[in-house]
Amino acid sequence: SLSPVVLKDVSEEGLSRAAKGLRKGLDRRVRSGALTRLERDRQWYGLRPTTRSEDLAGCDLVIEAVFEDLALKRKVLAETEAILSPDAVFASNTSALPIREIAAKAKEPGRVVGMHYFSPVPKMPLLEVVVAEKTAPWAVATARAFGVAQGKTVLVVKDGPGFYTTRILAPFINEAVVLLDEGAAIP
Repeated sequence: SLSPVVLKDVSEEGLSRAAKGLRKGLDRRVRSGALTRLERDRQWYGLRPTTRSEDLAGCDLVIEAVFEDLALKRKVLAETEAILSPDAVFASNTSALPIREIAAKAKEPGRVVGMHYFSPVPKMPLLEVVVAEKTAPWAVATARAFGVAQGKTVLVVKDGPGFYTTRILAPFINEAVVLLDEGAAIP
């Protein structure tokens, strides 16, 4: 049985756009045979759109996906922590901000983890679970298990500049620049 999914946004318009996108994705999966109509309906009717933070109170895992702004992410974390149970995980879908900085003023920094999804999320199989110094093993295990249940290939990485993918991409880009500097032709 699926747990309900709470989709929170600050506006009804934002919720409407998100719901349309989700429905379109579910319908596409039915057409491709990846999902039965019954399973689509179970997922669709398990969605609880809301503009009220209080509706997140019973969630085991909250994944925020606000703009890449440290103050905003800290604000969302503080508002969310005020209503979450102590054993709920707060994940930030950040691609650049250090998790330790997001969690610096948290009541429970051990619950804070990064879950960096790659765009477009439905098509990209990779998920980085980003672990700061104070992140608790149970929070990491929760985030990892959720990613695996989503069908993602989950990499658990330490908090650091660029996380894993950018750190391994940088040497490749550097080598390409060196090759060009040495006169290599661009095909």
